Amino acid sequence: MEYYGAAMLQEYLKQTLAILENSKGEIEKSGGKIAYQETYKSLLQLSPSDIALDNIYKKSIMGLFFSFIISLIARKPLIKTT
Repeated sequence: MEYYGAAMLQEYLKQTLAILENSKGEIEKSGGKIAYQETYKSLLQLSPSDIALDNIYKKSIMGLFFSFIISLIARKPLIKTT
């Protein structure tokens, strides 16, 4: 069962590969040509579940971070009463 379809995956890969191509010089300068080639190969092997898991992980980490910050702010009293 496909929720979003292969067209969405192809569009995501196309955009991601374009970003990778634009930063090719920087990647090769910092990590070498092999690092660029490995990144390119790994992008070609992405599956929809890989993208979904990555998205879930990023959103979970950001959610935990903001929850922690908000809890610290809410814990401190805004007006000191002595």
